[in-house]
Amino acid sequence: MAIKTGDMNRGIKLAQKLPNRSIKKDCGLLLEQIKQFNEAGKLFEVGSFYDRAAAAYIKAKNWAKIKELGEKVRSPKILSQYGKVLEAEKKYEDALKAYKTAANYDGAVRIMVDHLNMVEDAVKIVRESRSSEGAKIVAKYFSKKGDNETAIEFLVISQCCQEAFQMAESENLMDVYANAIEAEGIVTQYEALSQYYSTKQRDNIMAGKFYLLNGDYKAASFYLKLKHAMEMLLSANDDDRALHLGIKCAVDSKDQQLIKKLTNYLLGEVDGVPKDPNFIFRLYVSLQMYSEAAKTAMILSQEEQKRGNYKVARDLLFHMVDILTSTVIVCTKAGLNASAFKYAVQLLRPELRRKISEKYRKKIESIVRKAKDATDEEEAKTPCPFCNETIFETTLICQFCKNRLPCCVITGKHIVVEDFALCSNCDFPGYFSEFKK
Repeated sequence: MAIKTGDMNRGIKLAQKLPNRSIKKDCGLLLEQIKQFNEAGKLFEVGSFYDRAAAAYIKAKNWAKIKELGEKVRSPKILSQYGKVLEAEKKYEDALKAYKTAANYDGAVRIMVDHLNMVEDAVKIVRESRSSEGAKIVAKYFSKKGDNETAIEFLVISQCCQEAFQMAESENLMDVYANAIEAEGIVTQYEALSQYYSTKQRDNIMAGKFYLLNGDYKAASFYLKLKHAMEMLLSANDDDRALHLGIKCAVDSKDQQLIKKLTNYLLGEVDGVPKDPNFIFRLYVSLQMYSEAAKTAMILSQEEQKRGNYKVARDLLFHMVDILTSTVIVCTKAGLNASAFKYAVQLLRPELRRKISEKYRKKIESIVRKAKDATDEEEAKTPCPFCNETIFETTLICQFCKNRLPCCVITGKHIVVEDFALCSNCDFPGYFSEFKK
């Protein structure tokens, strides 16, 4: 009341003596309204409202008091304001400290590059924080220095992709740009890169790579891009990188035509030249075609033995045993008894039997002994959520409409319209009936 009636000093003294913090805050707000910012700051400070005190002292331009408050001020907004004031007064080190405390990375990078010659520290901050404005400042610095590779990297981080693309093209540094784009996951630039590599560079591997990455997972477009990617990769003259990407392409698509095309190529049925068996082995393992993978592992092991590479041969056999053991266990759990029997028989062949883990040997032997008339449970079919055609419930790409199907986060089966729900916490799709459990 004393403050409202104009007796400001008396009101301030009374507020300071009273133990109630809210009274100090209310009186401080009144003092701010009448532009008595220093007095307001003092009351806020006595009441431990340090952010409000700092805001009042900034308005009063009382820099000494703000510095006294030090680490008690936590508001990023107020610290940033304080940093700007210090920067304007050319107190760069103090401004940097304020910006860092406020997590104002743009301001911190600006001071480090423009005034304190702390470029390495600025680069570290930008890489960790992904500060867009900070990245622009760093990119500009390196561009002036003639370090175009680093400039391109930071232009991409700053989302100035068109400028980075133009610099990469003019300086013949497109691979640097491509690596930066891939690292940042900027999908919108993948198509431009795939077009550039296929038309201007004639680099089928890089073109295929970005056709593969440029999947929008909608309708048939992703499938068509995968087909294009496979064509580019298989025309890359047996380069190992192309074959690794080709395997990823086939596995991602789960399309039988693409898988068959790659398989035929790796087996030499396209050009009469069989490729390194390690690639077909990796393809089989990735596709969970464990029987074929095991046969290939046996061939690879025999080849390594002939060359005298006995450790490699042994490791391959152990790898094959692990694959087959896992397959038997999973098939048994899934009710695929005939498949479990088939793989268990392979495991019990003399050259593999002694390598089976003791933990699983008796179980595998039991599966073979008791497998009379074993049959696989037929996989259930449910309608595609897009075209409503009936497909196997674990299929994640519809063979009819070519859509990639959302997967239930609980069961791993594709979503069905009649039992669809989103998790209330993470928004992942799933079966409503499963969420209720």
